[in-house]
Amino acid sequence: MVSKRILTLIGFNPARKKWLPYWLKMPQMTVASDAIYSVLSFDDPLESFKGHPRTAGTHGKVVVLGREHNVPLMFTLAQMRYWPAKHLGNAGLEAMMVRRRLQVGMAADITIFDAEKVKDKATYKAGKQGLPTTGIPYVIVNGKLVVKDSKFQKGVWAGQAIRYPVEEKGRFVPASADDHAVTLQRQVRWDVSSRWTLLFFGGGGRVAEEIGHLGSSPTQFAGGAGFRYMIDPESGISIGVDLAGGGDGIEFYVQVSDFFAN
Repeated sequence: MVSKRILTLIGFNPARKKWLPYWLKMPQMTVASDAIYSVLSFDDPLESFKGHPRTAGTHGKVVVLGREHNVPLMFTLAQMRYWPAKHLGNAGLEAMMVRRRLQVGMAADITIFDAEKVKDKATYKAGKQGLPTTGIPYVIVNGKLVVKDSKFQKGVWAGQAIRYPVEEKGRFVPASADDHAVTLQRQVRWDVSSRWTLLFFGGGGRVAEEIGHLGSSPTQFAGGAGFRYMIDPESGISIGVDLAGGGDGIEFYVQVSDFFAN
């Protein structure tokens, strides 16, 4: 059986070198890796990780950039530890209120490092995407050593789930929970060659809080065009670019799709 998986990414590449120094010096700014579960086990070599280097190198990179731009070390540490916990604690996440500073009564989450030797090692190169940051010999979580002599300690499960208190009734309701919609869409594809395909798409629709009001709701239209290029016909991996526009403006998308056999 052959199944299809599609991943859509938004293509956006600003001039980061120009504005990164501003973020490094912005009060109350917080740092996050935006990492997700890597699906690797603790027995897999770090070189086998395939993903964005931010998963392993975000915080090390912030320390390095702060050092290069003469940002006070305590300011950088606050961006990575104090302010994230402070903001989440103020939002009602009580467990974060004891995780924002090193003092009696706080959770024993401690990172011991040499600020002058910290260096991120993860890059986009295959085999180096998951390399850990150096210069951090010890990490303590809930009073237990999880990194000792710069080596991760297998079998030490010190982390704890941090969640909001369980409530009988949830507070949050999606904005469109009570909305009703009707849409009509059409797509036309033109295979220029065995590898190149052009496509054109468009549609319209209406949205209303009550189904009976759909007839009087304004119709919104959108459309666009794009192309697909088959990188590897044998495996079905292709890449494409779409340009779409409607009442809210114009959007640019990069799409990667692949086919794989189960």
